[in-house]
Amino acid sequence: MPEIALQNIRLRDVFTTFKEFNLDVGNGSQSDHSRLAKLQHWFGEYNLAQFDFERIEKWKRARLTGELGSGRNPKRTPSVVDTDGKVRQLNPHEKIANGESASKVLTKQQKHALKKKGVRCATEQVFPVTSQTVRHELMLVRRALKFYFEARSLTQNHSGWLAGQYVMRMELPSASEARTRRMDDEELNKIIAELPLDGRDVIVFALLQGLRRSEIISLRWEDFSPERAVIRLNNPGYANRSKTKVVERDVPLLPGAVKLLLDMQGEKKEGLIFDFCPGSVSQIWRRAADKAGAFDARLHDVRREALSRLVEQWGVSLSETILVSGHKDIGTLQKHYIRLEPTVLAAKFASFPASQQPKIPGTLG
Repeated sequence: MPEIALQNIRLRDVFTTFKEFNLDVGNGSQSDHSRLAKLQHWFGEYNLAQFDFERIEKWKRARLTGELGSGRNPKRTPSVVDTDGKVRQLNPHEKIANGESASKVLTKQQKHALKKKGVRCATEQVFPVTSQTVRHELMLVRRALKFYFEARSLTQNHSGWLAGQYVMRMELPSASEARTRRMDDEELNKIIAELPLDGRDVIVFALLQGLRRSEIISLRWEDFSPERAVIRLNNPGYANRSKTKVVERDVPLLPGAVKLLLDMQGEKKEGLIFDFCPGSVSQIWRRAADKAGAFDARLHDVRREALSRLVEQWGVSLSETILVSGHKDIGTLQKHYIRLEPTVLAAKFASFPASQQPKIPGTLG
């Protein structure tokens, strides 16, 4: 294939091919679908010759500043301008014009209804996008290009040409710092109180067990063994098995999780335990957390909280925690999930008998 033809490859064709043949329904695919749609909008009309250093760097700067779409609003509730001209944030429990909770992002209709009541919305603030977001998007571009070249049998003769493109060799934005967010009992109880009845069980189970979202919604009644206090995780059989982190294994269940499942089970012997799509589980958590005022609490923080409590409250070792978490190595577990509270450890120290306290020469006690 002549080099000029390679340069004229349209990115819309690259993204379309990747979406049609490689973007399966496995772990993380919902996020990738959303990212791919944005990439198609930004770059779809360009060819590879136009997708150069200047265009990519200009896009990267605009993306990081929020010009191409604002980043996450840490408080998540909209601001309004009262009749006296003062700007204030709506309380998450405050009812707006059509009876909806203010914890939800205002629609155009809601903004119009507020305006009719003499309350206008403040200009929406633009927030920076995290470097991790831009990193994910650029990595998706690389995956799509590599797949296109392989699918079109271009790799053997033109892998060097592809590797030389700026997007393939540029330095990616730095990865975000690992989150350390923890939730105490008071905050968790507030969030649980805001959960809808039809969504409470799936969130409480996540809080107890610390499994991945994809793992929880793949659980089936026929794999639940209350006598052994174990549930079997089975790979859901996606077309591309690398797209899911669900690894076949037996998961030990906490007593609270066993009781929760028994209360739910009734006469059920087979079928999905939690019949939700991934996005629905996240939405259930998001709405409850917003109503409770925990605007920065994410569903994935639940996994960190549950696994950290296994170590803190149950005295489970890291090697034992892996049986629950499903990690392949302790390093990842320690880096991203185990965040022990210093006050909990200090209380544990204080509970030790005096005979177990270290004796320091020249000090009292």
